Amino acid sequence: MYLGAGRRIVPQYGGKYDIVLMEDERDKPTIERRYKCLPFYKTASNKIFYPMDLPIEYDICWPANFAQIRQKGQEDFIRLISRHNLHDLKIVSCGNKPGVGKRLCDKYGVKNIEFKGELDRPSINKLLNKSSFGLNMSNQVDGCPRVSTEVLMSGTPLILRNSVRLLNYYKQHGVVQVKENNFKRQVMNAFKNYEKYRKTLRKAIETHLSFDENNKKNYDMWRRTFS
Repeated sequence: MYLGAGRRIVPQYGGKYDIVLMEDERDKPTIERRYKCLPFYKTASNKIFYPMDLPIEYDICWPANFAQIRQKGQEDFIRLISRHNLHDLKIVSCGNKPGVGKRLCDKYGVKNIEFKGELDRPSINKLLNKSSFGLNMSNQVDGCPRVSTEVLMSGTPLILRNSVRLLNYYKQHGVVQVKENNFKRQVMNAFKNYEKYRKTLRKAIETHLSFDENNKKNYDMWRRTFS
């Protein structure tokens, strides 16, 4: 089996693979031109990312490394905050090279993002649990960012750009999808319905989105395929 890394969907140099694993249904036509494909259910460690009952301090937690500015949608997000006058939101960013983010904020006149810099994963989990929503603004050049499932496994609802590569399976509970032309409306609706998103997500990660259940889905599917 082959699982692509980064923006690679199929093996760059060919290779003798029985299966290519798919992390977004939009990749299926590309994969099936040359290979049989199966979905890959990516998850995050329940020893690191898990719900904690902490007081809410932030509206949005934004985990994104500014070293990967071409893939993670940082400038797009800051520009949208400025364009839609969303300066009342309390946003916290965690990731490397925070100086790049601060310069982008200066460029667009955005002053409501607090930059924590690079944090370890347990600290990110705590920060997510102190936030109403997590955020992933990656574009389609960025593989299938693990941060999506890390946010969900923390029990924090996720604001997800429509270009982010992720299986539809994960988008059913606790996920608010946004795009350029509905960004403000969707974000405002998300906060109005926060308790609903939080409640349904917390229930989902105890059942079909749990760490064990996702691993079992992968294992059972592979066993049936190769038996």
